[in-house]
Amino acid sequence: MKSPDELKAARARAKAEALKALGIRTDKPVVVWARRLTRYKRPHFIAQLIEDLDTDLFFLLGGRAHPNDDYGVRMMAEFRRLASSRPNVAYIPDLYVEKARYIVWASDIFTFTPFSGWEASGTSFMKAGINGIPPVASRDGAVEEGSRTATTAGSSARTGGSCSRWTRPSWRGNTTNSSARSRRRSTP
Repeated sequence: MKSPDELKAARARAKAEALKALGIRTDKPVVVWARRLTRYKRPHFIAQLIEDLDTDLFFLLGGRAHPNDDYGVRMMAEFRRLASSRPNVAYIPDLYVEKARYIVWASDIFTFTPFSGWEASGTSFMKAGINGIPPVASRDGAVEEGSRTATTAGSSARTGGSCSRWTRPSWRGNTTNSSARSRRRSTP
């Protein structure tokens, strides 16, 4: 790309192609949450955001849970409920390579919400970045690495933030999971 206008035009073409391939018709900004559905990735954050906001945005949700992950299976059902009850939500459970590519291209904002210290590197975050898509993210994985790099370079930039105002929805179930807590890596 030689100019910001060329990048903007290329993003618009890619988004239009992706939305068409996914069978989605919208002229609203597209917010994406797409990855494996499991507790530490906190899919309930995007579900709560959808409930809190009106229909000025289009939400594209993607991912599936391991069949033995009760929480993830409940979140799949919640994503299906949101998609069937709201005209501004679509849910794509199958994230095979071609569909995942279109989901990235369709997005205007990519969301990343894992517990800090649980995500190894955040490859979805990196995919969004190389595709020119701004992220909204918790401080984990690639976000934490980028923060440290920016701070080391003398920047006062901060990423992530607190989502403490979001409450635990009733479908989320018990949040105590000692085996998951014991697997948690400590952060420096």
